[in-house]
Amino acid sequence: MLSARRAGRQFLQAWSLAAATWAAFGTLGCAFGPLRQAQMGPIGKYQSTQTIRVEVTGDASEELKRKLADSTQQALAAKTGLGTGAPGEDAFRLEVHVDASVAAPASVGTGDSALSQTRTMLGFASASGGKLTLEATLFSPGATRPAGTARWESEGDPAALAENAGTNLGDSVGGLMNKRRRDFVQRRAADERLLLTPTPLTMEPGEFAITDDEVLLARVAVGLSRHLQLDLMAGGLPIPAAAGGVGAERAIVAGGAAGVVVIGFFDLGLKASLLHETDVLPGFAVAYDMLDLFALAGGGAGIVMAGDGVGGAGYGVVGGANAQFNLFTFTAGKHFGDAQLTAGLWVLDNHHFLPQSAGFQGGCVAAVADSSGAAAGGLDCGSGSATIPRLPTQVRSFFGAEYVFGPHFSLMGEVLPSSHLSTSYVTTGMRVLLGFDRPRGMLALDRIKFRFDLGALWTYIPAEPATSSRKAHDATVGGVPWAGIGFYFL
Repeated sequence: MLSARRAGRQFLQAWSLAAATWAAFGTLGCAFGPLRQAQMGPIGKYQSTQTIRVEVTGDASEELKRKLADSTQQALAAKTGLGTGAPGEDAFRLEVHVDASVAAPASVGTGDSALSQTRTMLGFASASGGKLTLEATLFSPGATRPAGTARWESEGDPAALAENAGTNLGDSVGGLMNKRRRDFVQRRAADERLLLTPTPLTMEPGEFAITDDEVLLARVAVGLSRHLQLDLMAGGLPIPAAAGGVGAERAIVAGGAAGVVVIGFFDLGLKASLLHETDVLPGFAVAYDMLDLFALAGGGAGIVMAGDGVGGAGYGVVGGANAQFNLFTFTAGKHFGDAQLTAGLWVLDNHHFLPQSAGFQGGCVAAVADSSGAAAGGLDCGSGSATIPRLPTQVRSFFGAEYVFGPHFSLMGEVLPSSHLSTSYVTTGMRVLLGFDRPRGMLALDRIKFRFDLGALWTYIPAEPATSSRKAHDATVGGVPWAGIGFYFL
């Protein structure tokens, strides 16, 4: 049990170090060179559009504009196969704005040229040796909001740079258009999950995140491909464990004995997107998590896995425990403009392949405090309970919704129903995303996003009569605050 906890902690530390190293190199790499920034949203609804038109604007000579337009158009056509759109035609439109065009000095030495190239590669281009800066914006047919943006910047003489700049810009925008031609969902950092429940989206290849929720659930996630995501979690469950504060006997996981319980979790999971969302069909994903639960407890304390028994009674492990589960998740989701609806199932299976305790005790509830605040006991498993070799497979559904109010803010809600109202949960919350809009020097700061979640987990607490250890109380609704933070490297 101790070795499992130590191994999980060491694995998490090693993974976090690797993630931080990846973040450092990834953040540097994308802002290295004249192409300073390139982003593209979904353009799946325009798959029938077969042409694109390049328009060059800004304070520059007509010859420079022509060179830029021709080289950009040729590169786009070669990359995407799109034809040249005529004015007024229902086509994609790439507007290239010359943000800066400064002629190079009459005499530039070899040393000055080398310094100019170095400054360009490091993202610190200045006008001392001449400069060309381009801002590109892609508009879909009939759209007023941009579908994509790119920025190109280099020291040197604009006339000499124009052809290469247009080619580089066209290649980059065209490559992103090919990547997004079948996408219908605007991606945002952290959109692979809501507060407690997942969405069918997976992280993009190379994206990764370091997050912490409730100071209990540490998570590192990385996108392996467009369809596969790897998650490593420690300290909490990917099902609602925080509800123990609402009423321990109704929690999915809870501890007793004056609260002197240390419950640890180690989770390694893979999430696969089997169906990307289209204009008509929802997205669909499945996930598998190898979940190992280990606990150190004293005074007869233990862990309760709440089931659908009478009064919310479930299955308990008394004393120190180690249990391994297989968690299968099935999730579907559909966007309707700025709103998203999700639904899914958790299937928790106890056919373990790691060592665990001998068995579970049926009919258990966690201890509750008496009027003085002291624990009334450890686990109460009832006189008619019996030990079973493994926990029966449990199935639980969930539903979620999110409404996005722009690039920085959204509201979320989730429902986790059960056959008993007292073991059903509702969450409400908000999400704030913060970050830079442009790179700074070598640092691709626009790829780093900070996520802050704030919400509450609600459940119904039925009325209970007075006993020798506690006062009577009326039926009420109890809430547990929820907070989470995360850094996302896109």
